[in-house]
This record gives sequence, C-alpha cells and structure tokens, in this order.
Amino acid sequence: MPNFTVLASAGGLTEAVGEISHTLGIDARIFLANLACFAIVMLVLKRFAYGPVLAMLEERRKRIAQMQADAERVRQELAKAEADRQRVLQEAGARADRILEEAKQAAAQLRDVELKRVREEADRVLAQAREAAARDVARLREELQCEVGRLAVQMAERVARQTFTPQDQERLAAETMRNLPA
Repeated sequence: MPNFTVLASAGGLTEAVGEISHTLGIDARIFLANLACFAIVMLVLKRFAYGPVLAMLEERRKRIAQMQADAERVRQELAKAEADRQRVLQEAGARADRILEEAKQAAAQLRDVELKRVREEADRVLAQAREAAARDVARLREELQCEVGRLAVQMAERVARQTFTPQDQERLAAETMRNLPA
C-alpha cells in the first residue's frame, strides 16, 4: 500500500488519488454521479422519510411526556380523593357517634320522664284505691253498726218479752233507742 505522505510530497495528492482510483477500478465521473445520487437520495429520505418519522417520534415523545404528566396528576388527584374520602368517613363516623350518644341521652331522659309519669300514675291509682277502700270500710262499718243495732234490738225484744212485763219492755226499748248512735 502506498504511503500517502510520501505520495503527497512526491507528486501531490491528486496523483495519489488518481492512482488509487485506477488501482481500485473507480471511475471519477461515476463516483461523482453516485455521490450526487446518494446526496439526492439522502435529501429526499430526510425530507420525506426521516423528517416525518422524526417528527412522529417527537410527537410521540411529547404525548408520552403529557400522558406521564397526566398520570401523575391523576395519581395526585386520586391520593387527594382518597384522603378526602377518609376524612369524610371519619367525620361521618364521628357524627354517627354523636347522634348515637344524643339518642342514648334522649332515650334516658324519655325513660326517666316516663318512669316518673308511671310512678305518679301508680301513686294516684293507689291513693284512689285507698280512698275507695276507706269509703268501703266506713260504709261496711255503718252497715255493721246498723245490723248489730238491729240484732241487739231484736234480741232485747225477745229477752224482754220473755222476762219483762209490757211496761218494762217499753221502758227498755226507749232506753236502748236513746243509747244507739244516730
């Protein structure tokens, strides 16, 4: 292989290139034409293939970045919604506990009021029963006194008829009538 520095100093670079081209069988005009075709194909590909593909890839990269940002935003909103849900559940639990406690207190108060009312009603009924019993006892005493008095008079009459004279009987009957309560 020829040394390029030696060739450049001996006859120049162009001669070396020419010699290498000739050795490899490269025609300069065909090479330049191929080089021009390659450049045109590269420009066409860049313009119509690589450009749209690169633009599409850039668009896709932007959409992926946007979707990642949206996903992160959704994660944050979901975390916030979960925190809100937990807070609402805690508040609802606390409110339910308060309502339950208030209901227990109201039930206790109602029970106390009803118990007091029932006791008062029982006391009233008992007082009425005692009054009725006292009236019945008084009435029965009166009836008993009347009956005892009547029986005493009958008994006294029988005894008086058998042992006393009619004048003694009248006197005894009058005396007994005076001693009886009204």
